[in-house]
Amino acid sequence: GLLDQAESHYETALSLNPQQAQTWGSLAVVYTKLKKIARAQTSLEKAISIDPSLPHFYFNLAMIFEFQKDYVHQAFLKIHL
Repeated sequence: GLLDQAESHYETALSLNPQQAQTWGSLAVVYTKLKKIARAQTSLEKAISIDPSLPHFYFNLAMIFEFQKDYVHQAFLKIHL
């Protein structure tokens, strides 16, 4: 479907230029919609490592932690923001 195509296109784009924080963030959204939660988390962590100034990455990561009931990481985010 369209989400699978989006996943493939974002992955291709990142293979050409892996330093695009926004692309990592967009791929994370696609992964989340495809229920690939671990991949979404990894993508958001990569996005944050490239550009830690964008708050929506932290919000999306917190939503993943909430979905996983990972309260330890949620507390870490609260302390470091």
